[in-house]
Amino acid sequence: MHPPALRARLLGPMDLQLDDRPLPPLDSARAESLLAYLLLHRDAPQPRQHLAFLLWPGSTEGQAQTNLRKVLHTLRRALPDADRLIEIGPRTLRWRADVPLWLDVERFERAVAEDRLEEAVEVYGGELLEGRYDEWQAGDRERLAGLYADALERLARRHEQQQRWPEAIRCAERLVARDPLREESHRLLMRLCQTSGDRARAVRAYHVCASTLERELGIDPAPETRAVYESLVAAALADRTPGPPPLVGRAAERAWLAAAWRAAASGRPQLVLVTGEAGVGKSRLVDDLRAQAGAVTAEARGYPAEGPLAYEVATAWLRSAPVAARMSRLGRPDLTELSRLLPELSARATPPEPLPEAELRHRLLGAIGRALLAAGAPLLLIVDDAQWADAQSLGLIHYLIRSAPPARLLVAATARREELDQHHPLTGLTTAVAALGRLTEIELTRLSREETALLAERITGAPPGPAGLDRLYRDSEGNPLFVVEALRPDAPDAQQVQAIIAGRLARLSPQAAARSSHAYSRAVAWVWAAIVALDRGEVAEFRRHARALTADLADEGPAQIRLASELFAGYLAVLDGRTDVGLTRLRTVRAGLVSGQAPAPGLPGVATRLLLEGYALAGRPEAGLALAGEALGMGRGAELWEAEIRRLRATFLAVGGAPAGEVEAELERALAVARRQQARAFEERIRETLAKRSLSHGGAQ
Repeated sequence: MHPPALRARLLGPMDLQLDDRPLPPLDSARAESLLAYLLLHRDAPQPRQHLAFLLWPGSTEGQAQTNLRKVLHTLRRALPDADRLIEIGPRTLRWRADVPLWLDVERFERAVAEDRLEEAVEVYGGELLEGRYDEWQAGDRERLAGLYADALERLARRHEQQQRWPEAIRCAERLVARDPLREESHRLLMRLCQTSGDRARAVRAYHVCASTLERELGIDPAPETRAVYESLVAAALADRTPGPPPLVGRAAERAWLAAAWRAAASGRPQLVLVTGEAGVGKSRLVDDLRAQAGAVTAEARGYPAEGPLAYEVATAWLRSAPVAARMSRLGRPDLTELSRLLPELSARATPPEPLPEAELRHRLLGAIGRALLAAGAPLLLIVDDAQWADAQSLGLIHYLIRSAPPARLLVAATARREELDQHHPLTGLTTAVAALGRLTEIELTRLSREETALLAERITGAPPGPAGLDRLYRDSEGNPLFVVEALRPDAPDAQQVQAIIAGRLARLSPQAAARSSHAYSRAVAWVWAAIVALDRGEVAEFRRHARALTADLADEGPAQIRLASELFAGYLAVLDGRTDVGLTRLRTVRAGLVSGQAPAPGLPGVATRLLLEGYALAGRPEAGLALAGEALGMGRGAELWEAEIRRLRATFLAVGGAPAGEVEAELERALAVARRQQARAFEERIRETLAKRSLSHGGAQ
């Protein structure tokens, strides 16, 4: 009979699997410590006297030996077939050499030695025996942590050389999270963000560094770090590239959020609910926490369309990069349960069996919870627009906070309070979590006149004059998003916004024109801002404006605004991986606009453009080519988008294997149209596509 095979993870919390079966946690910290020592030093028998001294250095020899016998008894009860795993002699203990063993420490060290850095970084799940602090562990813990930091830095620089910016930045962020007081890591992160073109993120990284040093050590950043920041500021003044809006005011709200984070990071799971109207800065406040905390983060959002899908938010968290990367840590039973939500796990799991609803919910919540918490700690789970989140995922949040009391976890949710009544699942969640003493609710209001002036100064670099401030505050009513959009370098003033939309989307009906209230003006501004973001390829900005429009749209709003919102929702679904749902929605709305009487002349073109982008994201070149051909024959219905339509058509041709000459000829036609229309955003995207093709062909040669 073959001895059982053990799979042991010691990096992070101890995790054991015997013959692919997860073992329950050991009841004793000393038992964990003893087992870990035997695994790490299995090359030789370990004298009992030596082990007793290591584990109980402050006890007498007799008491330490007695303690060792008790812990060994505990270990033998907890480990099935313990005597076939551990060689237990009267004077020595040893992990048997013939027992098949997969040990993460061993795999990590081998990967580092062989320069397989990505594997090494993936295997390293945290400090050695996280949460255990026996003296004997200190040396190995520091050595392994040092190897991890070195591997992360080398991997970041390797990604940098290959211009793989997202991967390089993630490595640098991990370095900062590991040691927030090491300025070299902060400077590396700032430089990578700047080189990748994300100047705003680089500036934010500096402010995180400065505030951390001030809070923890009472010192300012070193001259080298300050020099990097000053170069960023100088570059920003020379070229005002739009970035995330500055966070103005909100001092009390940031303090409340920081207090909740400190409680969560100390092992008391927390729920923070940030409420307020659309555009008031809920997501921006949570984003500030994410930047400050340097935590393992998973994001999701609720959607109003078609009603929420069960576990939709939880599934998005599970598919996030930090959680998906650690999915291999889970045992086969958990993978089996998760395959109900993640079909891509089916190859690694046995088919799940039908279960009664109560049992299914119990197993699923447990598996999801273990998968999320395995991603690392402290963990930040974000859900935007939680008023549209599914009830099952909200129940999961309650389960996590109630059932994992020592977890270092914060769930940050944003929602519109006016959409929550006493029967809403989110209301039930907040009531239950408040009863546990784990809820912080933060309500954001509009900016004051003084804060609006400060935000304007942060955006433009100069304080607004009295007349300009009067007009800005009157038009925006202190809504931060409207202020930011009104002050973009190429933004029209509030009165011109509607005229731009009219030229692009709409001839307003008399009824719609009569509804020119501030709320409607903001809705129009968000439509315009979303379209501009789409033109520029700014996905994050498009998401923000589209969500704001959806949240602020009244049922009786004009048809051209409601249909634009429908189109944006379809495209967002494609962006978020709900491809079939999104494409179906885009096709349905477009079909109605093209075949019927569109409420605005530009809407068929917008619908066509978004559907083409959706086909490109979904990798459906045949459908894309057919639609591009139809679009080029639409005349004025799509002429504003001709340059981008031709660029996308070239992309579809390339994916379909068309000759290079045909693809490049179409790109040149697209470039000529962009120049003729003076569409600089389209021209830049076309040039970028041409440059990428040139690089790829050069590499192929």
